[in-house]
Amino acid sequence: VDFEDANLQGANFMGAAIDIERLKSARNWVLAYYSKELLRKLGLPAMHNKLIKENNLKGYDYEGANLWKANLEGANLEETNLKRANLEGANLKAANLHKANLWKANLEGANLQEANLEESNIEGANLRGASFDIDNLKSASNWVLAYYSENILSNLGLPAMHNKLIPKNNLRGYNLEGANLQEANLRKAQLQEANLEGANLVRANLRKANLTNANLTNANLQGASLEKANLTRARFVEANLAGANLAGADLTETNLEGANLQKANLEGANLWKANLAKADLTNANLRDANMEGANLQEAVLLAANLQGANLVGANLQGANLVGANLEEANFLGANLERVNFQTVNLWRANLEGANLEGANLWGVYGLTIEQLSKVKSLYEAKLDPVLMEQVKEKYPHLLEEPI
Repeated sequence: VDFEDANLQGANFMGAAIDIERLKSARNWVLAYYSKELLRKLGLPAMHNKLIKENNLKGYDYEGANLWKANLEGANLEETNLKRANLEGANLKAANLHKANLWKANLEGANLQEANLEESNIEGANLRGASFDIDNLKSASNWVLAYYSENILSNLGLPAMHNKLIPKNNLRGYNLEGANLQEANLRKAQLQEANLEGANLVRANLRKANLTNANLTNANLQGASLEKANLTRARFVEANLAGANLAGADLTETNLEGANLQKANLEGANLWKANLAKADLTNANLRDANMEGANLQEAVLLAANLQGANLVGANLQGANLVGANLEEANFLGANLERVNFQTVNLWRANLEGANLEGANLWGVYGLTIEQLSKVKSLYEAKLDPVLMEQVKEKYPHLLEEPI
């Protein structure tokens, strides 16, 4: 029997002898009824017939399935895998698509009225000619990365050239405030001057993306990949970058004030003149990072790794570096006033010209009198007794109040 393009939705093949490959050339074969033996051969669950009758397709794997003009009104498709599925002209009215994966699915002309799209992934999906409620659509992940009819683009706040820009990953100047872009693939994307304030970019791939002058204030980038990204002069004020990978990223003059960078990887990153005031860098990796002229006032760097980091002329006034690794770090001319250095490793660190006024250097490792001899001031600084006696004996002027 030639099943090509036949609609098998609701068909009963109980006990039938069927050529599996020919069967799969039909549309909606996954919505038919089969014997236990056929269910096994087709890779469908043992409860398939019961579930189809109940319109319950939760968690099904329909990747690449041909569901052209399928009637799935009111169906439960929660967490269903519909990647690259053909749902052209399908009736999905009032369907539950919560957390469904519709990556690059064809939904052209589909009816999505009253459908629950919350947290579904529609990145790269074709929604040209589809009918949907805009508010429902915007509850989906990556809705801004889907394709739409030209007459609806302005209603969605998207530019007229949107469908041509998306394949090029060109989102320059887009207004994506509050957008859900969780786990979006934005590798090498052009996002210069884009507004991503409050956006959800959890675990998003932004490797080598260009976010120059972009606004990511209060954005959630937890676990995101920003390796080698261009973040020059971008705003990450109070953004969540916990666990993010920023290795080799360019953060020149980037504003990260109050940002959460706990356990972030910034190895080899360029933070020249970046603003990290009050940022939380607990357990962050800043090995070999360039932080020359950076503002780290009142920043938290508990147990952070700054081995070999360049902090020439940086301002760390009031910062907390307890337990940090500062081995071979360069603090030439840095402002280290009232910094808490308790239990840090300062082996071979360059402190020449650094202001250590009021700094807490109790219990530091690798600190020598030779290093301290080159500092600008140790006025009211706290030192271990042995080092304090050496300073009093050899460099008492460093303990005097600066003029």
